[in-house]
Amino acid sequence: MDPEKEYVPHVSDHNKHYFEAEEEFELCVSGLVAIEIDRDNINLDDMSLSINKEGFVIDEITDIKLC
Repeated sequence: MDPEKEYVPHVSDHNKHYFEAEEEFELCVSGLVAIEIDRDNINLDDMSLSINKEGFVIDEITDIKLC
């Protein structure tokens, strides 16, 4: 995020009494992830296609910061 840029969050009229403000930003996360790979169908060009989504576990998060 560029601290020199002035940013105004998106504001919408939620109902007669409330407004809703929304802001999106990127986070950089470091840590360890355990994955299961389908050894019978390994795709070396795109390893993400070989990951068993049910075998995806976040083991540890060591750092979170704004990108």
